[in-house]
Amino acid sequence: MRKLDYFWTTNKDWYEWTENGERVIKPDAPTEAQESYKHYLEQKKRKSIE
Repeated sequence: MRKLDYFWTTNKDWYEWTENGERVIKPDAPTEAQESYKHYLEQKKRKSIE
């Protein structure tokens, strides 16, 4: 089992909830959080392919 990158969720000011109940990064989140979110999405995509 792989561990997903959840750093971007460590500060509630960096993300928001969609109507579908998913968390998404805010555009004004710091660069580190933006990179973490991109990494998270890549990991999630790869996981769904496996």
